[in-house]
Amino acid sequence: MNNVLLIIGNGFDLQCKLPSSYNDYFNYCSDDNIWYKKYLVKGSTILTRIIEDRNMNIKFLDRDSFFENFTMWDLLFITSRQFVKGEVRWCDIEKEIDKSLKLDESGKSLWRDVQFRVQTAHRTLYMQGENYFSERINLLALLFICRYDIDYKNLNEEYMHKLIFEELTIFEKRFSDYISSKINDEYRKKAKKLFSVLFSLDGNKTNGKNSLRTVISFNYTPLANDMIPFGLCSSFNNVHGIVGTDICDIIFGIDDYIVEKDKKLYHSSSVYFSKSYRKIKKLHASDMHDKSLLKENINNIVIYGHSLNSADYSYFQSIFDFYKLYENKSMNIWFAYTKHEHFVEDEYYRSIRNLIQSYGNTLDNMNHGKNLFHKLLLENRIKLVECSID
Repeated sequence: MNNVLLIIGNGFDLQCKLPSSYNDYFNYCSDDNIWYKKYLVKGSTILTRIIEDRNMNIKFLDRDSFFENFTMWDLLFITSRQFVKGEVRWCDIEKEIDKSLKLDESGKSLWRDVQFRVQTAHRTLYMQGENYFSERINLLALLFICRYDIDYKNLNEEYMHKLIFEELTIFEKRFSDYISSKINDEYRKKAKKLFSVLFSLDGNKTNGKNSLRTVISFNYTPLANDMIPFGLCSSFNNVHGIVGTDICDIIFGIDDYIVEKDKKLYHSSSVYFSKSYRKIKKLHASDMHDKSLLKENINNIVIYGHSLNSADYSYFQSIFDFYKLYENKSMNIWFAYTKHEHFVEDEYYRSIRNLIQSYGNTLDNMNHGKNLFHKLLLENRIKLVECSID
């Protein structure tokens, strides 16, 4: 296959047996993180004890350990878990971040409720109005009081967002360390084999020296040269950061496309959590170069292991715009997938349709946007391919 842009998501790493799902991480925390264990066993009583420790100087805990290993986001994600047929189903981190920031019809959000709850608690153990607020809000307010000794009366939404943003970076560092610790030789071997499959979907194993191959990864795992078959890759980029660096480089966030589309549903300081804003903040002088992630002369876009959810629509819109998807009849999109126990074909097909239709809605010509999906099908430019490395 010549001139390929390969886009990979977490399904790639999972297929290579890397335990990189949110479920994997939270299960690890449940077994390895002492504060997860304490909370899962004792619940809110552990938070009350921590407040007593601060107010009465009872040194029963390692405060630094607590602050590093149990953030507001940890508590939010724990209280988002569900039980299905006796099994724990952990949440989607980025969806929960978005849900917590989004305003409802009455102009409230989860963090607005937490802010108000903190202010009405007056830094005492007696939480007035417990029946008015959900247990989750009360718990988050308790944890906030545990962590921050500030003047709560002057706590506003923007300052609240700054504090929970800093807590998110602490959570990200722990997630990064976890992923980094799981990368091994088995993963690298499987990744090389899967790259070989994905660069040869048309049955043509073209030598890399004579073709253009670019990889855009939504994963946090680094790429080694010996993982790419048929020669070196033209370029490889982890759009959300990479593990294994001295400074935590990975990001969780919300999509700019969603925030821009529904401006009224987000407080202005929610921009702290948008992926574009976060990428700008992480840019270093060495990153300022003229090289584009998107290369000219690409005629095949291969997408594998990506959920195609709306959290990354901004990236796909930019890619499709760059390659003029509507009029560029030489451009093919390959949706490659591997069946597994949680794979539902109808949901995957629906995700493909939603992605293309959502992109069509951004085109200046509304008529072009409406028929884009049908046009690509009629021109045989959408291709579905099942692949495996087993």
